[in-house]
Amino acid sequence: MRAVNKPEYRIAAAVGVLTAMLGLALSGLFLAVVGEGPIGELEPFTELTVDGVGPVTAATWTWFDAMGVEPTVEFTSDGTDVTIIGGVFDVIDGNADRYAETSWVVPIALLTVAGAVADGAVRRFVSDDRGRIDVHVGALIALGYTPVMLVALWLATVPVAPGATGTVEIGSTSFRASTLEGVTAGPSVPYAVLAAVVYPLVFGFLGGVLLIPQE
Repeated sequence: MRAVNKPEYRIAAAVGVLTAMLGLALSGLFLAVVGEGPIGELEPFTELTVDGVGPVTAATWTWFDAMGVEPTVEFTSDGTDVTIIGGVFDVIDGNADRYAETSWVVPIALLTVAGAVADGAVRRFVSDDRGRIDVHVGALIALGYTPVMLVALWLATVPVAPGATGTVEIGSTSFRASTLEGVTAGPSVPYAVLAAVVYPLVFGFLGGVLLIPQE
């Protein structure tokens, strides 16, 4: 654990935390701009849940969708496995195609800049006895980014039909509420975890290498 206590690790982790929070905030702002009414009650979220979701959940789903992980509901109905995927950008009213085509750029750009910022901050405030900083510093933003996104993922995995009775509609199909008891909606967990780890490692490293001149 000694390495984690190095100043460059702490700086990069702090940048990663701020980057994750900024990404979620940008997602919430995006939903507020393109939607009408509470962001958690927009169509993308009522498609996969009976009552919609909270603002933080909505922002988390949107950010993971931008990283290529769409909200998903998986359960078994009458012995048949059912998977319903509701991409946030695919069902937002108005300009959906334009947003869907460009949404993937935002996390890549943000994490690349974050890697550059982390590398630059370390070069500015920290150096070893040789006056050199390793080029992998940008990738260390994962130390902060990944835990925040995993917590957000956990908080954003929510019940599909809490307390519902009778028949409810998920996606474009009706199901008995009893079938959905205990079923949750949210970004596909395996892919979401992979994205939360790989994105900051790859693009943070890229930012540290490309955007900050090597000494």
